[in-house]
Amino acid sequence: MTKQNQIYFDYVQFSKDIDKIRENRKVTYRNIAKDIGVSLATVHRVMNYENCSTNTVFGFCIWAGLNPNDYIIY
Repeated sequence: MTKQNQIYFDYVQFSKDIDKIRENRKVTYRNIAKDIGVSLATVHRVMNYENCSTNTVFGFCIWAGLNPNDYIIY
Protein backbone atom coordinates (compact mmCIF):
# COMPACT_ATOMS: atom_id res chain seq x y z
CA MET A 1 0.00 0.00 0.00
CA THR A 2 1.37 3.41 -0.92
CA LYS A 3 1.10 6.46 1.25
CA GLN A 4 -0.79 9.31 -0.41
CA ASN A 5 0.61 12.79 -0.15
CA GLN A 6 -1.51 15.13 1.92
CA ILE A 7 -2.32 18.54 0.53
CA TYR A 8 -3.44 21.31 2.85
CA PHE A 9 -4.63 24.87 2.49
CA ASP A 10 -2.84 27.29 4.84
CA TYR A 11 -5.88 29.05 6.31
CA VAL A 12 -3.76 30.75 8.96
CA GLN A 13 -1.47 32.57 6.52
CA PHE A 14 -4.39 33.20 4.15
CA SER A 15 -6.39 34.90 6.92
CA LYS A 16 -3.41 36.95 8.05
CA ASP A 17 -2.79 38.16 4.50
CA ILE A 18 -6.47 39.04 4.02
CA ASP A 19 -6.43 41.01 7.26
CA LYS A 20 -3.32 42.96 6.23
CA ILE A 21 -4.98 43.89 2.95
CA ARG A 22 -8.18 44.84 4.79
CA GLU A 23 -6.21 47.12 7.12
CA ASN A 24 -4.32 48.73 4.22
CA ARG A 25 -7.58 49.41 2.39
CA LYS A 26 -9.20 50.63 5.62
CA VAL A 27 -12.33 48.54 5.14
CA THR A 28 -14.42 46.60 7.62
CA TYR A 29 -15.29 42.92 7.64
CA ARG A 30 -18.81 43.97 6.73
CA ASN A 31 -17.44 45.72 3.62
CA ILE A 32 -15.58 42.56 2.63
CA ALA A 33 -18.72 40.46 3.07
CA LYS A 34 -20.70 42.82 0.88
CA ASP A 35 -17.99 42.99 -1.81
CA ILE A 36 -17.54 39.22 -1.96
CA GLY A 37 -21.20 38.37 -1.56
CA VAL A 38 -20.95 36.26 1.59
CA SER A 39 -22.34 36.64 5.07
CA LEU A 40 -20.49 38.48 7.79
CA ALA A 41 -20.39 35.17 9.69
CA THR A 42 -18.49 33.60 6.79
CA VAL A 43 -15.92 36.39 6.87
CA HIS A 44 -15.48 35.87 10.61
CA ARG A 45 -15.01 32.12 10.09
CA VAL A 46 -12.27 32.78 7.55
CA MET A 47 -10.59 35.29 9.85
CA ASN A 48 -10.68 32.67 12.63
CA TYR A 49 -8.77 30.21 10.41
CA GLU A 50 -11.75 27.92 9.85
CA ASN A 51 -12.27 25.91 6.70
CA CYS A 52 -14.52 27.41 4.07
CA SER A 53 -15.73 26.51 0.61
CA THR A 54 -13.57 26.76 -2.45
CA ASN A 55 -15.91 29.44 -3.81
CA THR A 56 -15.35 31.52 -0.67
CA VAL A 57 -11.57 31.16 -0.95
CA PHE A 58 -11.73 32.25 -4.59
CA GLY A 59 -13.98 35.19 -3.68
CA PHE A 60 -11.48 36.39 -1.09
CA CYS A 61 -8.59 35.88 -3.52
CA ILE A 62 -10.28 37.91 -6.24
CA TRP A 63 -11.15 40.66 -3.77
CA ALA A 64 -7.61 40.77 -2.38
CA GLY A 65 -5.68 40.04 -5.58
CA LEU A 66 -4.14 36.90 -4.08
CA ASN A 67 -3.23 33.63 -5.77
CA PRO A 68 -4.82 30.65 -3.98
CA ASN A 69 -1.92 28.43 -5.10
CA ASP A 70 0.33 30.40 -2.75
CA TYR A 71 -1.48 28.83 0.21
CA ILE A 72 -1.23 25.18 -0.82
CA ILE A 73 1.03 23.10 1.40
CA TYR A 74 2.29 19.79 0.02
